[in-house]
Amino acid sequence: MTVFEDVIAAVENAVELVRDAALLYQSCLFLSDIPSVSPCHWKTTQGDSESSTLTQWLQRTGADGDTINRLLAADFSLQDLLSIATRDDLKYCGIRGGMLCRLWAAITRHRNTPIK
Repeated sequence: MTVFEDVIAAVENAVELVRDAALLYQSCLFLSDIPSVSPCHWKTTQGDSESSTLTQWLQRTGADGDTINRLLAADFSLQDLLSIATRDDLKYCGIRGGMLCRLWAAITRHRNTPIK
């Protein structure tokens, strides 16, 4: 094979991988409609201390009561929210508009802050 043919083969392989990833993502979205597989249900148990820590952080961020209740009902911990949650996870939990933007900005700020 020539270099050109190698590049074409690599591009075709990459396109196939992207298609596979898109199909996997679509199937995950379909599964997320099933409550037991929801991306918002990462934690199996959450103690009062974790709930309190999350609630305090959300209040400092300016979250309203409805948003706090949605995230608590979805069993988020503060660690989940700050380290692995996505914007789509917040949307899935029913957080919309300005509150979504405010929370995502705070999460992004936290993730971009260098660890001391």
